[in-house]
Amino acid sequence: MFQFPEQENNTLLSETLKHFQNCTKNFVEPPNSYKLETLQKDELYIHNGSWLSSALVLLYDCLERYTKIHEKVPPDFDIIYQVTYIEASINKNIQFYNINDCPKNVLETIGNCNTILLDACQKLIMDVNVDIFCAWSEFEENGKTKQQSIGELCHKVYTKLSSIPVLCEHPIVAMLQQISRKPIEAKDVINSTDVCMIIENINKNDDDMESWLHALLYKDDLCAYRELLDVIHPNINKYSPQECLKLYYILKQGIVNKGQTEVLAVKAFHHCDVSDKHKILTEHFVNNCFFDMKENELFTDMSTEFFNKLIATSNADITDVLTLFLQSPKKVFDKIFNLATENSQQGDIMLQVMKLLDNYCNYYYEVDTEPCIFKALQNNLEICIDTEEKENNFIRFISALKNYGILIGSKLLLLTIMPNIHKALLNKNINNINMQIKLLQSAYTIEELLEYRAPMLAMLAQVMDIVRWKIHTFVTSAPTTLQSTIELQTSFMETYGTSIPVKEENWLKSKLKNTHPLNTYYYRKIWNPPGNNFLEIITGTKMRQHSSKDDITTTLIQIICSCTQEEWFTIWDCLAHFEAKIVLDAYYEAMSLIARIERDNRTNNTWACILYCYRTLLHCTRYKFFKEPLTNNQILDVINNITRMPILCDGPKEDMEPLLLPLLAYIAERKNDYSIDLSSCDLVKYECLVTIINNIFSKK
Repeated sequence: MFQFPEQENNTLLSETLKHFQNCTKNFVEPPNSYKLETLQKDELYIHNGSWLSSALVLLYDCLERYTKIHEKVPPDFDIIYQVTYIEASINKNIQFYNINDCPKNVLETIGNCNTILLDACQKLIMDVNVDIFCAWSEFEENGKTKQQSIGELCHKVYTKLSSIPVLCEHPIVAMLQQISRKPIEAKDVINSTDVCMIIENINKNDDDMESWLHALLYKDDLCAYRELLDVIHPNINKYSPQECLKLYYILKQGIVNKGQTEVLAVKAFHHCDVSDKHKILTEHFVNNCFFDMKENELFTDMSTEFFNKLIATSNADITDVLTLFLQSPKKVFDKIFNLATENSQQGDIMLQVMKLLDNYCNYYYEVDTEPCIFKALQNNLEICIDTEEKENNFIRFISALKNYGILIGSKLLLLTIMPNIHKALLNKNINNINMQIKLLQSAYTIEELLEYRAPMLAMLAQVMDIVRWKIHTFVTSAPTTLQSTIELQTSFMETYGTSIPVKEENWLKSKLKNTHPLNTYYYRKIWNPPGNNFLEIITGTKMRQHSSKDDITTTLIQIICSCTQEEWFTIWDCLAHFEAKIVLDAYYEAMSLIARIERDNRTNNTWACILYCYRTLLHCTRYKFFKEPLTNNQILDVINNITRMPILCDGPKEDMEPLLLPLLAYIAERKNDYSIDLSSCDLVKYECLVTIINNIFSKK
């Protein structure tokens, strides 16, 4: 720890050894020793015993320091003492050290100190004659005779010296052995000691307190003594993990005071090693069957403290969840799923917790027919998923559990996803269908689902039929749900390659007889319907070159209200052999006719559908009609159609700006392409449209 020049170092060591000799000499030649002659014989014997005890205590303390690993700045070290250090002498590279690491001259000095102290203690022991030793048995202190106290202290020092190779040959070792007395261990007398005395010994909080506490593990029929259980409860942390394991089994085998022993068993379990905790859990839940312990405040308090600490701090012990799991697996799983859906950070933390509980994910309660984890998953699905953010967090969490093998993929599919889709189809719950489809896409690859290909295709056909809306049944989640379903269905169909196995084809035909006309395109490989593209297959009509704009409009009116944005794009592509302006006008005219009819029969659903269709139409305009650089004719064609949108005059104004803003902002962004000044254009007549255009172009 310190570095001194060799000469200075030798000087310091010599002075230190000299001081040590002078101090030690006081044990064998005490100052004012003549005063001892005035003592009575008993007083002198007591003094001799106390003097020897002091020397042995010093010796033991020195031996402890001689053998232990030292810390440069121990926790109990007062930093003020460092001001006495010479800065240049401190070895900053050393944080921990033991005596054997010291330089040779330091080791020699320490060895000399040991010899001096051992010789002094040897001299004191040699001065103890038979009369003195026997007389010590007549003097008591702290419930022991002087002879017993000194004998136990000699045994302690003897044991320590015997373990140190360089000191165990000193003559004092044999002398100590002759007068040493092995302490009576509390565990040897625990069953013959009165319960009140045991409690008194523990409550003394002295050196023997812990020995009595540990001895309780050897008490016969411990569970029958409520008073002893009460003593263990606040001192449970004084037991080692192995002792806690032993205590746990003692408490579990008890047949009386069950309420008290169960609570204490949980605390004992909490302090066991993790490997032993898993062993206990496996034994506790026989045949993979869960059960809950009696509900108490301990579980509630521990649960609140654990999960709060786990989320709020980085130093929480994640294995503490096993203690909660022992008491109520269902509540732990419920809490994990609930927290994981709150935000992604909590989801990551809960994933680590679930990895710890991986072994128990196929366990179940006797009253259930499915593993507890799937029951908890379903409960969370039905109760806690009330926002899109929670839904996304839930899907992310479940996908991670499946990918890590914590949730078995086949069970997740057959016990959760498929039943929920079936239930949602019966109830026409589009939101739930949407989440299950997203979960399928997130958690599985197509290859993982190939063994279920035909049933999945049949199920997806049902989903598409239910989700495919009409203007009066529209819900905002339907388009994204339908598009996700189409993407999944398309991926499955692509796995067939050029042909479908006859058996699967016949089975699918039997299940898909009543498929919605707009969905037949996606199963065309099975039915081989007439038509060369999406539009021809779903309408059964060929749009030839000589078809008029009215023909196109009539066709569009029948289908576009029930199509996804991607399908609108596909339909536009199917009309690519017509002039772009004709297609644009047909789209807008079709929507104008639909909007006028909707106005007279408006509901929340129909208005939401109209807004969705117009939003999609404007998106089509942006990405299908416009070709950069923009031209005056393109701008005029689009503005002319927009100004004839019926919703501009009868729709709520607060809906118009978010509807029109993206397209108009794009037009303003490309203003260098064309020369028309839209802010003064005669075509722009509706106040809401004028306001939006003026705001956009003035900002530009």
